[in-house]
Amino acid sequence: MRTAFASLLDRVGASPFRRQDLHALIYPLTKPRNRERTSVIADGLIREAAKAGKVVRHGHLHWVKVQSGRTLRSGREVPEQPEVCELKLSTRVPSKWVAVDMETGEAWVGTPGGWARATRERAAEAVKCLG
Repeated sequence: MRTAFASLLDRVGASPFRRQDLHALIYPLTKPRNRERTSVIADGLIREAAKAGKVVRHGHLHWVKVQSGRTLRSGREVPEQPEVCELKLSTRVPSKWVAVDMETGEAWVGTPGGWARATRERAAEAVKCLG
């Protein structure tokens, strides 16, 4: 039942959903099929997810999945994407590029083989370029 609820949360994303949506999803999974029992299970799953901070109320009948995010070193909150994003960079001079993870402060430099952790000297050089 929890996996069915997790699949519902993945499917709806940031959109609001109703207990009825979860009920319709788990009703075929209950044996013997019983609407009252399914309602109790749906209520329990939503209550459990709310206590864990995974869902919050959104109006009178609706619930919404809590979007996870990250806090950058500047204090700004940024949302975490549901899927991994690939950032591509095509260049003939990879060693001139620097990428900074604004959450951890790690600096990465371009190499012919891909990204590598920057040395202190290369990180200091990047800071000079920024101003």
